[in-house]
Amino acid sequence: MTRRFQLFGFLFLMSVGASVQAQSPCPPLLPGNPTCYSGQDENRAYYLIAVPEAYNGRLVLWNHGYSLSPPAPLTQATDLGYPVVLLAEGFAVAASSYRPDALGLGGWAVADASIDTDNLRVRFINMFGRPSATYVVGASEGGIITAEIAEQFGVAKDGSLNYDGSLPMCGPLAGGRRNYYGAFDLRVVYQYYCQNLPRPDEPQYPLYLGLAPDDTLTPDQLAARVNECTGILLAPEQRTPDQAQNLANILGVTKIPASFLLTDLSYATFAMRELVQVRAAGHNPVQILTHCNAGALATLGWGTATAPIYVAHGTSIAVHVWVSETRPRMQGARLTAWELRESKIPHTLIVDAAGAVLMQQGRVDLILVGADRVAANGDVCNKIGTYEKALAAQDNGVPMYAAVPSSTIDWTLDDGSRIPIEERDAGEVLHDGGGEAVAPPGTPVANPAFDVTPARLLTGLITERGICRATAEGLAAMFPERGA
Repeated sequence: MTRRFQLFGFLFLMSVGASVQAQSPCPPLLPGNPTCYSGQDENRAYYLIAVPEAYNGRLVLWNHGYSLSPPAPLTQATDLGYPVVLLAEGFAVAASSYRPDALGLGGWAVADASIDTDNLRVRFINMFGRPSATYVVGASEGGIITAEIAEQFGVAKDGSLNYDGSLPMCGPLAGGRRNYYGAFDLRVVYQYYCQNLPRPDEPQYPLYLGLAPDDTLTPDQLAARVNECTGILLAPEQRTPDQAQNLANILGVTKIPASFLLTDLSYATFAMRELVQVRAAGHNPVQILTHCNAGALATLGWGTATAPIYVAHGTSIAVHVWVSETRPRMQGARLTAWELRESKIPHTLIVDAAGAVLMQQGRVDLILVGADRVAANGDVCNKIGTYEKALAAQDNGVPMYAAVPSSTIDWTLDDGSRIPIEERDAGEVLHDGGGEAVAPPGTPVANPAFDVTPARLLTGLITERGICRATAEGLAAMFPERGA
């Protein structure tokens, strides 16, 4: 009985091995007279391997870009991407569709996709032995996946190279998360100039939704609207003056070439709809980090740094606020958290030191802080801990704004180095809110109440007159009367 079981197991393994290496029809028009192998791995990612007749012992793995469509068998020459031409030079070429996400869709999980492509490398080795050289190439979203592969799987545990080279082409340099910001920016800029997505007589919706939930707009109809506003499908001499000006304005603000406009707007419309309404279930909250309290309890009305949060919440833009507790007086915990709770704005209290790791994890989209005093060059003095958050924001590419009413700007100070910093009582640090000691008696304490964030670390300043750059020139332009 045991021997029969062992024999069955052996035959089963043989059948699995045979199925793994079973040949399949090659897509038409592949160069190099290749032999092809295709299938689906344990993560439900489809794969295609093409080995040319004159195989030179080298392998190129291809990572495709963004796709809304569910993963499907790879049956076209284009599924092997740009490296397909290398088949004629003797290179083997392989590609993965990547696994579907929880909804059965594909194209967005960079970490998962990098694993799927690396699993394909291992599959190739198991089938044909280790290549003399292995390269990985990707474009668009595939560029990010390629960079992830190089970072996570480039070197084996024994120090040898899994990949001899990587070429991320056209991938968003700031990563997928900030690529999403660019799509939203384009959507907003386009609507500002064109006002036809949606039109004034159509149901209005927050632009981050991509489209209204029941909108049946098609890609061709979108292209027609864009052409109506910008003449993008017309020769330059056929555009009306208004179309030419709209196109110039949109391209000038977004800094994209004209050839990208239709493609990028399609992404910013249909892909955003899928991302926000399907994958994020319509929530898609903007993740905001605050420090100290700059709300109604500290100022008036909606406050300063919290005012944009209330405006966004009131206009159905989903927001979530990370509330930094703000030691030692705990203004964030005691005041900001209370204000947000009363206004039913989603929020989470964190210890001050957690802000940096949240940024590192991509869980903070924006930092909003107040200001106690601002120098003429844009340096901002605020509650202690603000400078620390600005450094982390700079390192992680998170935009940071300070809300600075003109009453906080000290035009007599050229920079923040002359702002005196209050040193507060040691008891604030040595005892908790209930008066219980948290350190041994006699422990020396430094308790500066404020710090100065250099203007170069700030994305901008929010004033009652608008947003400006955190520079002497930016403030002077916003308040020209001060330059007289």
